[in-house]
Amino acid sequence: MERLKMRKKNLRPLLALLLMVSISGCSSLFSRTHSIEYDTVEELVEQEFSKERFVSIILDGEINPFSTDEAKAPYETLKKYCELTNGGSFSQEEKGNVYHWNPENINEKTGIFTCLHSKDYWAVKIKARHLTGKTMVEGQKGFFISAKVIDAVQHGIKQINERAEAQRLALLEKSRYENMLTTYSDRSNTIKYKGQEVCSLDNRFGYVEEIANERIKILVKGQATRKNEGFFFYSYNGTVNYLVSKTNTLIWADKKDWAQCNFDV
Repeated sequence: MERLKMRKKNLRPLLALLLMVSISGCSSLFSRTHSIEYDTVEELVEQEFSKERFVSIILDGEINPFSTDEAKAPYETLKKYCELTNGGSFSQEEKGNVYHWNPENINEKTGIFTCLHSKDYWAVKIKARHLTGKTMVEGQKGFFISAKVIDAVQHGIKQINERAEAQRLALLEKSRYENMLTTYSDRSNTIKYKGQEVCSLDNRFGYVEEIANERIKILVKGQATRKNEGFFFYSYNGTVNYLVSKTNTLIWADKKDWAQCNFDV
């Protein structure tokens, strides 16, 4: 009889755990997938994460396995939206503070985050609200997770004024540079003809004098004194003034190393 009592006593924690899983984990057991097919981050957050979802903590202080996906969903979905849809960089500006032992690194997946991309930036807060008051299962622990779009400046994110702008400009410059390389590559592969204006990536410019198979003879008239390469292949709004160092040199070069361009000296 004493052995039977001991067995029943030992089963109590397991039964409590199973009951917690069945009650608090059932909604997450069939966790839905979260779409990133939205025009704006505001629409995504409103449809996917504006309503709180419960994440249960089991007896050993870990997130209930049935709740793990739901706990990570706001962070992983918004990060994916930022990187794939906006082509931006997703970073944490303020850590969450769910539990001091940080199960599943949840403190790195909650808090305030920004998405910086070439056109703009946006910020969201992934909030974890602790379970309080009476619960259906004695000793049940957990938190409710949700997200909302926030005004980054009002929330005092210092990097929005400095680092965010610097990163935005860097991303914009990267995009312009990649477009320049594409323009240069496309033009360098076109047919060359005598008298054509051509330029090189190191900003030399001149005219095609002769053509011999894959080689061309160029009368180099000068070089734009710019630090960045590909000056003649960028897209500019309006007229751009530039300084040149003039020469009058004949050289032979590979066709592919020079491309059609426009210059005025």
